[in-house]
Amino acid sequence: MTYINLKKAQEWLVRKSLPDFIREFWDSYETAPFVDCWLIDWQSECFMYSVKHFLPYYVWKDWITDEEYAKIKIETGGVCPVRDKMFAGQHVRNHDWNMPPRHSKTSIIGVCGPTWLSINTACSTATVSHNSNLSSETNSKRLKLLQSDKFAYYFHSDPKLRLAKQSATNIKLVGGSQMYAVCQVSFTGLGADCFPEGTKILTLFGYEDISKLVDNDKIISYNTKNSKFEISSIQATRRIIDDKFIRVTTTDGRTIESTPDHRYWVVGKGYVRASQLTKEDVLLTDSSLYNSLQDMWKNN
Repeated sequence: MTYINLKKAQEWLVRKSLPDFIREFWDSYETAPFVDCWLIDWQSECFMYSVKHFLPYYVWKDWITDEEYAKIKIETGGVCPVRDKMFAGQHVRNHDWNMPPRHSKTSIIGVCGPTWLSINTACSTATVSHNSNLSSETNSKRLKLLQSDKFAYYFHSDPKLRLAKQSATNIKLVGGSQMYAVCQVSFTGLGADCFPEGTKILTLFGYEDISKLVDNDKIISYNTKNSKFEISSIQATRRIIDDKFIRVTTTDGRTIESTPDHRYWVVGKGYVRASQLTKEDVLLTDSSLYNSLQDMWKNN
């Protein structure tokens, strides 16, 4: 008869598999209920493969081979940009998860991914968020996970996984792993739900209903880095149900409706949520837009 130490078996599983690590530790740091679905596995596999070159052999030795991947890609037409680059011999260090809000990417990619990587190998990871609150929340959740009773249950005997240093932006383990969470203020967004159906968005072909727009459509946007209007492609769209809206009325009689978390560019302040606007705020308008459009249309 063969006896199995269930604790050791489970520890081995969470070390080898990021999806199983997430399922096991989700409730140790996250207040939102865990919903098990394909998105957990998909994002986890993307992360695991993107850091394969850091991982020990025992973690990835049973993964599909390059030949199997090539065969699957041909049969399904699937695309994995990170794996494709690695498949071509390129070394990938920076990874941009371009995904609509509220898909648990912060928990999966920002919290669990770097923590899981740290229990397997000593390395440094940094997540870059577009909001200081989000970046500090990411590190706070990592710390909560590392200090949880469940983490101690599995890894208390491994001195390399004990905390050596902690701050709002950096966590360092005794074994040398470091996890950073930093804010890049030039990013925008933060899960904003934005505008209701019927809102008109200026595109290359005039104003269009926001509900008619799809990925890769060309719209007119404002670049806060160079203070110019530009032609941009829509990166992602989604539809949700929401009954909370704020109506903003300007002094020239314009009315805009948006969800409370939508951000407006305020002169002298930058991006401000609709719920935090005041009567003294001056919004960016299209007073200089038409000259910019003439230049753009001449060059495109």
